[in-house]
Amino acid sequence: MNFNTDIKYLKGVGSVRAESFKKLSVDTVGALLRNYPRNYEDWNKIYPIREAPIGENCCVKAIVSQAPVKVKIPGGRLLTKTTVTDGFGLLNITFFNNKYISNMLKEGEEYYFFGKIGINRYSAREMVSPTFRAETKDTGIIPIYQQSGTLNSKTIEKCVRQALGEIGEIPEFLPEGVISENSLCSLDYAIRNIHFPESYEALERARNRLIFDELFALQLGLLSIKSLNSENITDCVVKLDKTEEFCRLLPFEMTRAQKKAVGEAIDDMRKTEPMNRLLQGDVGSGKTAVAAALVYTAAANILLLCDKKSGGERVRVSLKNQKFNFGENCFDLLRLLSALHVMTQHIFRHIAHIETSTAFNWWSGVVVLFCISGFLIPASMERSKGVGEFLKKRVFRIIPSLWICIIVGVVVAAAFCGFVYNETFLHWFLGQLCFIRDFPQPDFISSFGVGNFQGSLWTMIYTVQFYIITAFIYRLLKNRKIGVWIAVWVFSLALNLVTPHIQSIVSVEVKNIISHTCLPFFYIYFTGWFIYRWREKIVPFLSRIKILLILLIIARGIWIMHGAVRIGEYQDMIIVLLLVMLTIGAGYSFGKLRFKIDLSYGLYLYHMIVVDVFVQMGWTDEIWYVLGVYAVSAVVAFVSYYLVDDTIAKLTKGKKQKKQPPKAPVPPKAPPQPARVPAVSIAADESDF
Repeated sequence: MNFNTDIKYLKGVGSVRAESFKKLSVDTVGALLRNYPRNYEDWNKIYPIREAPIGENCCVKAIVSQAPVKVKIPGGRLLTKTTVTDGFGLLNITFFNNKYISNMLKEGEEYYFFGKIGINRYSAREMVSPTFRAETKDTGIIPIYQQSGTLNSKTIEKCVRQALGEIGEIPEFLPEGVISENSLCSLDYAIRNIHFPESYEALERARNRLIFDELFALQLGLLSIKSLNSENITDCVVKLDKTEEFCRLLPFEMTRAQKKAVGEAIDDMRKTEPMNRLLQGDVGSGKTAVAAALVYTAAANILLLCDKKSGGERVRVSLKNQKFNFGENCFDLLRLLSALHVMTQHIFRHIAHIETSTAFNWWSGVVVLFCISGFLIPASMERSKGVGEFLKKRVFRIIPSLWICIIVGVVVAAAFCGFVYNETFLHWFLGQLCFIRDFPQPDFISSFGVGNFQGSLWTMIYTVQFYIITAFIYRLLKNRKIGVWIAVWVFSLALNLVTPHIQSIVSVEVKNIISHTCLPFFYIYFTGWFIYRWREKIVPFLSRIKILLILLIIARGIWIMHGAVRIGEYQDMIIVLLLVMLTIGAGYSFGKLRFKIDLSYGLYLYHMIVVDVFVQMGWTDEIWYVLGVYAVSAVVAFVSYYLVDDTIAKLTKGKKQKKQPPKAPVPPKAPPQPARVPAVSIAADESDF
C-alpha cells in the first residue's frame, strides 16, 4: 500500500464509503493521511466532577448511576437523559436525537466522558451531547475530523489508524540539509503525530514540519511562475508616459513617493515581460491614486481598450464626484439599532436568563451612541449663536424626558413595592435629577424587579457632560492645526488607559467621582468630533473601507478570545476605535434616511422599567415574554415621543417664532452671491441626543 492506493481498497471502506470520502476530497490513502484533524480532545487529563472547569471542554471518568431515559420533546425530537457519578459528584448527561444511547450506556458501568461542562437551571453540572468511550478503550489526545454525511469522526479515525499501520515508513522528499538546518522532524514522524500525537510537544513539532512543507511548496510555485513569466514575451508595452497629464486632472498634487511608485511601475510596463508588482502602503497613503495613474497611462497607450480623452474624462469625473454631503446620512437607523442592542442585552440577561455572546457585545450600542453624538454635536455648536443657546437646545432635548422617566420609574416601583419616603429616598431622588449617581438606592427601588430601573440612563448623564465639555473647549480647538487636535485625541486615549491605575491609588471619594464622570469614555466622543473636523476627507474614505473595518473588529475580537490582552477601560480600545470609524462610515454609505418618529431615545429610557415589571410579575423564561418586553417598550417609547419629545420640540420652535419681530418691507435688491458653506442638515442634529 502506498500514497496512491485508492481509498476503497482500505479495509473497512469499500465502494459505498469511498463515495462519502470523496465528498471530503479524499480518494486515495495519501489524501486520507493529508486530511488533518480540525481539532483534538485531550483524554489524558481526567477531572473529578466537582473540579471540572465550567464552560470548558474536559474529560471526566464516571459510572452511570441511572439508566438512560428517553423523552419526546416538541417538534418530534428525542431527548435522552442520564446521570453519572465518580463517587464525589453528580453530572447530568443529555443527548439529542440519538436513539441508540440507551443501548450503548449501561447502568453501573464506567466510561470516559468528554465535553463542555455547564450549569443547568437547577444549578447542577451537566454535559450536553458529550463523546464517550468505554473504560477498556485507549485514551489520550484524540483527533477530531471534519465529518460528511454518515462518515463520522470515529470512522475516519479508524481508517487513518489502519492506513498508518499498513503503509510503512513514509518516504522523505526534503534534502537532509534542509531538515537539519531548520530543525525539522521527519515527514513520517509529522504525519503520524499530526493524527495521533504522543504529546503536545510532538503535535507542535509535527505542525511546524507540515507548515514548512506548505510554505516551501508555495515558494517553489511562485519561483516557477516567475520563471515562466520571464519567457512570456509580449508586444503590448507602454510607450507614452501620461503621468503628468493625469496629475493635472487631479484636484490635489501627488506626493513625491506616489510619483516615484508610478514611475517604477511604468518602467516595468515598458518591458516586454508581464509586470508582477505589489503596491504596498499605509491607509490613506494614496495607493488608489497611483493605481488610477497607471490605468490612465495604460488606457492612453492601448486605443482598443479606451480612447485617451474619454478615459481621462471618466477618471476626472469619478474623482470629482467623491464629495461629502453632511446631511446625507442614516444615523437615525444606527441610533435605533444601538438602542435595540442595549435592550437585547438587558432582555436576554433578565428575562430569558441568557448571557449574550462575546461577539454580540463587540458591536456596543453605547459606543455607537457616543460616537454619533461626538460627530453631530459640533455641528450644532457651529449653528448656535453662543454657548448659552447651544446648552439650552441640548437641555430641552434630553433633560425633560430624562426627568419624566425617573419619575415614572419611581411611581411604577412604588405601585408594586410600596412607597417609602425618608431621607435616603430624598437624597437619591434629588441626586438622580441632578445627574449624581453616588447616593444609595432606597429599599423599595432595590426590591423592584432586578433592583435597578435605570438601565442605560447613565449614558444620558455622560452625554450631558459631553455637551458641557463641548461648550467650553469648542472655541479653544476650532481654528487649531491638526497637531493640536491629535495631541488632545492622544490625551483622551490616555485618560481611558490610566483611569484604572488612578482609581487604585486615590481615596474612595475621589474614585467615586472619577467613576461617575465621562472621562474614561471621552475618547469615543472626541474621536467622532475629530472625524467631523476633517469630515470631507475622512468620511468618504471610511465609507469605502467599512468591510475591512468589520473584518478587523472580528479579527481583534477573536484574538482577545484566544488570550490577547484587552486594552483600555470598559471595552477594548482597539475594537471601540474601529467601531467608531465603522459607525460613521456606514452612516454615509446608504444615503439619507430619516425617521419621522424617532423611538431610539424612548427605548433607551424606558425599556429597563418594562423589564423590571416583567421580572416583578414573574414573566420570564418564555419567548412570549421576551417578545412582550420588546413590544411594550416600543409602545411606551411611542407614547413618550408624542407626549414629551414632540411637545417640547413644538414649544421650543414656538418660542423662537415669537421672538422674531415683524419684518418691514424693503425694496428689492439684486440677489447676493451664495456663500460657500458646508452642507449641514439641521435634522441630523436635532434628532441627536
